[in-house]
Amino acid sequence: MLTKNFILTSLSSLFWYISSRADLLYLLPFLIYQITESLTWVGIGGFLRLIPMIMGPLYGVAADRLNRKTLLISINTVNGLLMLVIGATVYLEIINIYILAGLVLLTGMCYPADMITRRAFISTIVLPKYITKGLSVDVINFMIGSIVGPISVGFLLTFTNVSFAYTVMGVIYLTGVCTILFVKTKVTVSSNELAPNRLAQSKPTHATSPLSDLKSVSLYVYHHPPLMAALIIVIVANVSIISYQAMISSIGTTELGLSTSSAGFLVSAVYFGGIFGGIAVFLNKNIQYHARYMLLGILLMGIGGLGLGMLSSYSAILAFLVLGGIGIGIFGGTEFAFFVVSAPPAMAGRIFGLLVLTISSWPVGIFLLGLIGNASSLQTAVTTTSLAGLVAIVIVVLLNRGLLGKTVPASRN
Repeated sequence: MLTKNFILTSLSSLFWYISSRADLLYLLPFLIYQITESLTWVGIGGFLRLIPMIMGPLYGVAADRLNRKTLLISINTVNGLLMLVIGATVYLEIINIYILAGLVLLTGMCYPADMITRRAFISTIVLPKYITKGLSVDVINFMIGSIVGPISVGFLLTFTNVSFAYTVMGVIYLTGVCTILFVKTKVTVSSNELAPNRLAQSKPTHATSPLSDLKSVSLYVYHHPPLMAALIIVIVANVSIISYQAMISSIGTTELGLSTSSAGFLVSAVYFGGIFGGIAVFLNKNIQYHARYMLLGILLMGIGGLGLGMLSSYSAILAFLVLGGIGIGIFGGTEFAFFVVSAPPAMAGRIFGLLVLTISSWPVGIFLLGLIGNASSLQTAVTTTSLAGLVAIVIVVLLNRGLLGKTVPASRN
């Protein structure tokens, strides 16, 4: 499994995660609040950063039709350059909320394209039996990046400024692009099956339209009820539970009165726990009930949200966020694996695109938290939405007991 191609791809992902998570979880809300002093605008910023995820199905079609390595290089080069542009506008003191909103929307368009293409790429460079492990490694990288990114930004902001921090993150993005250049690909016209230690991505001639591709994956999900129920649960979880991640730094600095560096550690606590959750999935020799692991992860995330919303002790909140992070690691390591294992290999990009479309409900949750937070407090908002989400998901599971059964892999032929 640990081939040179996989190691290089994972290293690139780590660089990209460090930069993107530093931006989303700390730099962006910090800069928006500096400019506007409005929690509503912080929510709008998160919304703009993530709402392009609704384009996930179209990105999925592209990932199935085009060379995925080329797509990854193009997407993340643009990402890195946009980070440098934001840093330059801040340095030149020409930044305002409207310029920033436009740049954030552009970075947001790259985010789902990278996620879909990269995870579809990973599903082609590992053997089918290692798909869950391969994706769990990507989740572990996600968690490490979510720790290193916010902590680094916290210290950068202590000793430098926002402009310098964005410039550093842009350079890190471009470093990841340089790393993936060394991944050796071999284009074949045979099948989507992989030989050990060799990456191959077929480039079939597509006689169908992108609309037909989207219709085929939608019909596939429709005729497989556990997949449909799982998509509903992903939407509910993102709107009501997972969205609190983007507000941790704001709660730390504005409601708990923490310093920027302390708030950075508070953000990273979630992802510190996430590493353990991801490792637990990686070490599991044979996961056969992916949906059960997904639900366990959501439960732990919800408990973490309740702790963040209801407690005032820094150490207690840290402990609950670590627990929630373990849930994120378990959820992230099994969520994508459940969908890709349950669908034919040729649909990898499209099934991920459909999944990312449901994940696009996350910015709705961030916006909702911003509105409720302005009316009361962010902690109250997190408590209310986390509890409501857990109740709603229990109802969905009770109505779809088949979700709890063994994962049925699609034919790999």
